[in-house]
Amino acid sequence: MAEPIKNLEVEKWRIKNGLTVSAACEQLGLQRAKFTEMRSRPQDPIEDKAVCQLLEIYEAYPESMPSVRQLDIQQFMIELGFDPENPSHKKEFAVLVGREPAAVYRWLAGEGNYSKPVERLMEAYSRIHLPGPKKRALLRTYAIKIAERLGIKDLFERATWRKE
Repeated sequence: MAEPIKNLEVEKWRIKNGLTVSAACEQLGLQRAKFTEMRSRPQDPIEDKAVCQLLEIYEAYPESMPSVRQLDIQQFMIELGFDPENPSHKKEFAVLVGREPAAVYRWLAGEGNYSKPVERLMEAYSRIHLPGPKKRALLRTYAIKIAERLGIKDLFERATWRKE
């Protein structure tokens, strides 16, 4: 007799398909909190039989998965003309997307998920039909505009959204 499908299989499936946690939740119809709970108990059987069926059907018929745009932060940085290995580029990119540099280091190391607003921002800029350097300049323009409205000076020199 075969064993029940365990929570661990969801994480294996997510990684195999290169999905972010958000995209995996979307594909399986799970709330993020439920997904997190499942990850914390990898050896427990999956309770939701529809999720079990989705894992099976997606494995057998990959074309049955709804299309979800896969965000690749490294590729997005390269498209904008950044070197993802360069610390100063990581800092500038972080500021451009409204985050602290530590977040970009985590994302590039695969140790954290983008927040929904950052995902949507990257998706939005990906849909703007401009060459990478012009997109980067546009991101910079809006970052400076927001910083000015928040009273933050020297945003890029300081590489932080924190007020002095």
